[in-house]
Amino acid sequence: MLNLSELRDSLPDNFLLFALIALVVAGNVLFVVTSVLPGWQAYEQVTVRIAADEAALEARAAEHDAAEMVSVLQAQVDTAQVRRDDAARMLLTPAQADSFVERLYHYAASRGIEIVNLQAQQTPQTVENGIYEVRVFRLQAVGRVGELVKAIAAMQEIALPSIVLDEIVIESGVPEGSLTMTLMIYSSPFTANNLLDLLPDSPVPAIEQQRPLTAPVVPVPLNPVMVVEATPVPIKCPGARATLFRAGDRAVVDFNGIGALRILEAPSGFDTLTQVYDGAVLHLLEGPVCGTWREENILYWLVEQGGVQGWAGEGDSEDRWMCPLADPDCADS
Repeated sequence: MLNLSELRDSLPDNFLLFALIALVVAGNVLFVVTSVLPGWQAYEQVTVRIAADEAALEARAAEHDAAEMVSVLQAQVDTAQVRRDDAARMLLTPAQADSFVERLYHYAASRGIEIVNLQAQQTPQTVENGIYEVRVFRLQAVGRVGELVKAIAAMQEIALPSIVLDEIVIESGVPEGSLTMTLMIYSSPFTANNLLDLLPDSPVPAIEQQRPLTAPVVPVPLNPVMVVEATPVPIKCPGARATLFRAGDRAVVDFNGIGALRILEAPSGFDTLTQVYDGAVLHLLEGPVCGTWREENILYWLVEQGGVQGWAGEGDSEDRWMCPLADPDCADS
């Protein structure tokens, strides 16, 4: 049996060296496993946590910047809205603008004058973004010169900054004078004020006086004649009302509500030449012909009014837009 000294003597000399190296390596591995690796793992965990915290801080900073930007933009929007509302306070609403156009006939009737033409004009400039609208009309009226002047003076609305009269020309004549002027009305859907309430109270002519029609000259017959009332004349236009007129007649525009009768380029469609309002007198040149309006068959006449010729509808299934001179309120009957 070998003892340790004999075993050591029997082993090669370099074996002991290798064994010593192996022990050192094993010790290093054990140190790495027990000390270095846990520390490295902890370092990696801390690094990941730091990166996450930095990302969270960047996200919060971005949210803060975005919140500040939103606040700035909202402040700009609020300021713009305040400026817009301040500017709109001096304008009429679209409904008030329509109402003033209707009241022109009241003012004319109160002074015994007649508006022979009220024609919409092309707006001189394009209004952007729909913030406000400019309506331009060319008005022609006839009557005594003194009454023409008084009619203009009676228009309280012209004291408002949103209504402008321009190019006023009054010419004297026998027996009547004439008035021509340009009327500009500024309106905005954003206004909340009723500027008409700021006007002083004064009586407004009754609505029954809104049609100052010039009485037609009727020759006195030598022999008694029978007066025949207007009767419907049939024409092939399925669904349309029978006409009350013949070519050569004169008709009165009868609009009970706010609005105007369009004079079109053709007996259908929406290509408008001008608009005529309640009480205007039309000369029927040709017709009627069958056309359409909003997918409904109606009768159209070639009419002349104020030097403009175009096609105008006589009425739809619900209402008449033209009435005979002898019955200017036929739409109400």
